[in-house]
Amino acid sequence: MTLHTAGGSPISGKTVNLNATAGSPSISPAASITNTSGQALFYVTDSRAESDTLQVRDTTDGVTVTQTAGITFRQLRQLRQLRQLRRLRRLWCLRERLLAQCLTLLALDRRNL
Repeated sequence: MTLHTAGGSPISGKTVNLNATAGSPSISPAASITNTSGQALFYVTDSRAESDTLQVRDTTDGVTVTQTAGITFRQLRQLRQLRQLRRLRRLWCLRERLLAQCLTLLALDRRNL
């Protein structure tokens, strides 16, 4: 996340928390300090497929940022299915290319007979 003034200037050296206002993700670390670019790093994971809403609080000044961010987590099974579909698509494309090459070779063979 990036903390900045209303004018867009980064705010550094502030301790911030990232909290979920909807959903139940795991967020680590509990607090982070913004760097010279106003950025603080958090890792957000969720064991369930759900949509979470995240909100930042500047604990140095006691200010809750009014903007929120939404993130959607998918089940690992869904991701595996997507990967499997991509693999099948690649195999189908490979099969089609090989078939086209075989047809080309057959056509060349027939011309040479």
